[in-house]
Parts: sequence; structure tokens; C-alpha cells
Amino acid sequence: MQCISNAATCFEEWGVPREDIAMMLPLGMETTVVDKRNLRNLVDMSHQRMCGRAYHEYRQLFADVCEALKAISPEWTYIIATQMMPKCQYLGHCDEKKSCGRELGDV
Repeated sequence: MQCISNAATCFEEWGVPREDIAMMLPLGMETTVVDKRNLRNLVDMSHQRMCGRAYHEYRQLFADVCEALKAISPEWTYIIATQMMPKCQYLGHCDEKKSCGRELGDV
């Protein structure tokens, strides 16, 4: 545990986010997940998970989802461009309590 603590201190000094450092703990294991969703749910999730305040893993996941959908069919490109985006971009403003600070002009 002392070795993990020392390594965590080094990572923190290098600017690694604490939630990523926590994955060094023995309980942080890689696993495979099968997730089935419909389009409405994907769009709703994209509004939260593509936000600048979401963990970078979620933002990367949705970037990968968008790329995979584009590869399936050209019709997905239109849906992604018009529906799958951060909530502030979709609404034109951020209505979260802890806003990322984006304004309509920034979107």
C-alpha cells in the first residue's frame, strides 16, 4: 500500500486526475461490458456524457460510439450531427448547477 501511495503522489504531482489515480487500487480491474441501447437513450446520454465536465473516459466513449455509427450508414451522420452533442449545445445554454461555463456564443 505504501508503494501505491507513493506512486499516487507522483501521478498527482504530474496532474493526473484523482479518479484515474484511484484505478491503481486493487479494486480497479478491467472488465468487458455489453450494453444495449436504443437511439433515444443514446441521444439523451450524449447530452450528459459529451459535456466538458464529464469524465474523459465518457467523452471518449461517445466519440467512439459516434464514429462506429457513422461507419454503419450515412444516415447516422445526420443524426449524430443534429442530435448527439453536449446538452448546452443542444439547448443553447447550460442548465446544470455546476456549469462548464459555455455560453451560447461559445457553442
